[in-house]
Amino acid sequence: MRPRMRTDTVGSLRSLVEAGAGITILDEPSARVSIKEGRLRRLLPEWRLPEGGQFAVFPPVRHLLRQAQAFVEFHRNKMAQLAVAK
Repeated sequence: MRPRMRTDTVGSLRSLVEAGAGITILDEPSARVSIKEGRLRRLLPEWRLPEGGQFAVFPPVRHLLRQAQAFVEFHRNKMAQLAVAK
């Protein structure tokens, strides 16, 4: 299958699908409100993507910027909260 449209943001992708542009795979937190409000619906509720990981890739530097460290820690904590909320 070849895509007819491409986007690099989840919000744009969700908006396209809500407007009837096709079907897609969205993560549950990104689609939750749209599903609840009836703008999106699950087509294959029993199907799941294979489990995977998320990785932070850093440039080869001696010391990572504090902002980058803070972002990684924020993301790690947010993912942990989402896992507990399931």
